[in-house]
Amino acid sequence: MSTSRIDISVSGILKVALPVCVSPLVTFVLTLTDNVFASRLGMNAMNAVATVGLLYITFSILGVGLAGGAQILIARRNGEGDHRAVAVTLMQAVSLSVLLSLVLFLLLKFVTPLFFSSWISIPEITALMTDFTDIRSWGVLFFVPTVVFNAFFVGIARTATVGIAMAIAAVANVLLCYVFVFGAFGNEPMGVSGAALATVISEFLALVIVLGAAFSSRIEREYGFRKMLGNFQPRTMLAILRISYPLMFQLMLSLSLWLVFFLLVAQLGEEQLQASHIIRNTYLLALISTMGFSQTTRTYVSTLMAEGRTGEIPGVQRRLIVFNLVGILLLTHGLVLYPETIAALFNASPEVTRMTTDSMQVVFPAMMIFSVSSILLNVVEGSGNTLAGFFIEFGTSVFYFGFACLATLVFPQPVHIVWMADLVYFVCISLFSWLYLRTGRWKLKKI
Repeated sequence: MSTSRIDISVSGILKVALPVCVSPLVTFVLTLTDNVFASRLGMNAMNAVATVGLLYITFSILGVGLAGGAQILIARRNGEGDHRAVAVTLMQAVSLSVLLSLVLFLLLKFVTPLFFSSWISIPEITALMTDFTDIRSWGVLFFVPTVVFNAFFVGIARTATVGIAMAIAAVANVLLCYVFVFGAFGNEPMGVSGAALATVISEFLALVIVLGAAFSSRIEREYGFRKMLGNFQPRTMLAILRISYPLMFQLMLSLSLWLVFFLLVAQLGEEQLQASHIIRNTYLLALISTMGFSQTTRTYVSTLMAEGRTGEIPGVQRRLIVFNLVGILLLTHGLVLYPETIAALFNASPEVTRMTTDSMQVVFPAMMIFSVSSILLNVVEGSGNTLAGFFIEFGTSVFYFGFACLATLVFPQPVHIVWMADLVYFVCISLFSWLYLRTGRWKLKKI
């Protein structure tokens, strides 16, 4: 049994959080690299790659939800000093991740392409989407197990491995995109298929690195994972799923709404769609900070509850909000100071650039509210009250979807007005999470 206590000092929190921020940074680099290289092939290529990328994230977010539930349980058991339970939890979560990744692969590769023509009315875009999906779908087989192993390292507050693995994957993706998309070093140019192949290889590389770290001699001595290989424990799997399924549905709902949002924007025109995809890329900048500090929030809340230090959670929550706000400001200041430069990265026409910069003035304040709402929601979820988190997301989604439909279908508005839906979304998340936390019920949750 371990007697170490989690460090809630500023340096202790940052030591955990900053390496975790590298993981969403890699997601940003992978997506940005695909989109930037695709934009050099034309507007339709970028729209195809960006739309499939959003679809991929929407499906694979189920794996992130599974990993989130596993992380909460791992942090709780690690806080209790029960390393054997940590090993059992991780191995059962890995088994679930393999099954989930197979299901998602089949859906992405064989089912979703059947609906492309009904979602997008431009034949060239749908053809490019099909080509990109044919290869990109393989990545989910590596991505889902990777995020589960990452959840282990975040759950035990040893996050350096996550940062290293994700950083190597990001560098590999940039280099491979250069080789495959345009045919560098004598290779045949592969276009959008090359961007997909580069990303899949990078995801495989990340999995190899975290696997090696998890089964290293140091971790093995402490947690004994090898003894758990092939040891299926249905009761533990059910415990993971009880915590994970609300997170999985919540994240799926959130990303599905974002996908629907872009499909609604597509009804306004190709230029509006490209402008919105550029905005989506800037959102990934905010997610570098938000996802890193959100995962850190879950670990701290769950661990502090296990250690009987619930009274220290509000102070940690305030620090995390400040860190997240500063992180988002540092990463997204360009939306206010040099928006035209950002739009130029994507070969945007003058009209698309204008739409993009107008939208950035709306999105930037929404991101500031995001810095608060994400931490509050993850305090709720980190306590084990993931079902409450789902209902907060569901209630918020009603307002978000209603505003987006009004601004695109009922009373069509300029694209920057449509993006005000995000202000509605983050205000509602903050309000509903704050109201739930005020009840104090989250402190009583046992998992």
